[in-house]
Amino acid sequence: MGEFTNHPILYSKLYPPRIPNDYVYRSDIQERLEKHKDRPLILVSAPAGYGKSSVISFWLKSIKKDVCWISLGSEENSYYRFVQYLLASLRQNNFDFDEGIDELLSLLGSSESVDITNHILNQLNKVDRQLTIVLDDYHLINRQEIHSLIEIHSRFPSKNLQFVLISRNDPPLP
Repeated sequence: MGEFTNHPILYSKLYPPRIPNDYVYRSDIQERLEKHKDRPLILVSAPAGYGKSSVISFWLKSIKKDVCWISLGSEENSYYRFVQYLLASLRQNNFDFDEGIDELLSLLGSSESVDITNHILNQLNKVDRQLTIVLDDYHLINRQEIHSLIEIHSRFPSKNLQFVLISRNDPPLP
């Protein structure tokens, strides 16, 4: 059974970090983010300790979009766990998928991940409001199925969906 068993979600991973009291406003970065706020994919990549998550948390307060945040850990480097967290974040923000995704997840061991990816992206394409999904610590992800979800979205973007990847290094995406 392994990675396909149902694991509980740690809901505190679904909130952006608090902006520290001593936060240093970076106008140059905020202006770049604002300039590209409508792109389907934004990558923020810098070494540890550079304030990537704080910068994005601060920027998100100024945009007029719904935001889903996932602080990834090495345990989300499983397609099943990643999708569990993605769905939990979406549901927490009142984005309910049809029941078909739960059925697909139950078949994950025998179903192609591309089927689930396509289903997820099709459901997200139906969203009628602007949505940003932030994947913090994306450098911990090395599963091709997860990278494929981001890649497919960037090649065939949903009209109201944006992914923001926060990483210590550039992910293997085209």
